[in-house]
Amino acid sequence: MTANVDKPATGKRAKRKGDRRYRLYFRLMDACLLFLFVGLIDQAAEWVGLHDAWGGLHDKHGSHPAWYVALGAVTLIFNFLVAPFLILASFMRDEYAQQLWQRTVGLLVKVVTFFPMIVLAFGIVTQLATGSRRLPAILAPLLETATWVTAMTIGWLVFCLLFVVIFQFLRWWDSR
Repeated sequence: MTANVDKPATGKRAKRKGDRRYRLYFRLMDACLLFLFVGLIDQAAEWVGLHDAWGGLHDKHGSHPAWYVALGAVTLIFNFLVAPFLILASFMRDEYAQQLWQRTVGLLVKVVTFFPMIVLAFGIVTQLATGSRRLPAILAPLLETATWVTAMTIGWLVFCLLFVVIFQFLRWWDSR
């Protein structure tokens, strides 16, 4: 009986293991999209000052409650570890997921190529229209002083999460 332990799975058992792995890939992509939105909602709440207005996100010592810290930890794990893993994990993709991956990469290259040009054009048009040498406030986050580590981390995170969004959008589009 121990001789079968070293043998690779064949037949129905191999198909079931493969099917599980492929389904897991899509479920993890779903979870990445969910935690992307959790992170965006939290960041948007901080930008507009809702963290302070809610008051419930800090205790009397100024620290966050345990549920908020736990949710933040899970969000960071999915956004910084699981999403990049799924981008690279070709062994978890079936033929359909591989085709989606290739279509996603093609679209992502176009977005990454055109986005900086669109932002630059928006800034130039705004300057020409207003006559002001100052850029609009909406571009302020792009102009804040940041270290190269911060810039690389944010760029990497945006790239990975944009991959997840495009992948899920194409998956939804195919299911219509």
